Amino acid sequence: MCRSDPAAFKETSYFDGSSIGKARFSYYAKSCDAKKAQDELNKILELLNLPEIEITGKLYVKCEPQTQVTFVAKYENGELVYTCTILLEFERSA
Repeated sequence: MCRSDPAAFKETSYFDGSSIGKARFSYYAKSCDAKKAQDELNKILELLNLPEIEITGKLYVKCEPQTQVTFVAKYENGELVYTCTILLEFERSA
């Protein structure tokens, strides 16, 4: 599951019409197998650790991990929940 972190989005606009911003979001994995949940999140961290990418001629984004895979909870049925957080930075030209 992917969830945006509450109150984490921040955008700064400039007089020339450009803007920069940051948003954090977290991925969650739930499984009875702790290693499987951790491995799936580590795959996501590897894929989202990207250099700046041009989306259009005026929009650039960059993603990078903010946390390692972390244990969150254990349910009565034995399922374990792990999470990791990603920072998305963007720059929009006027």
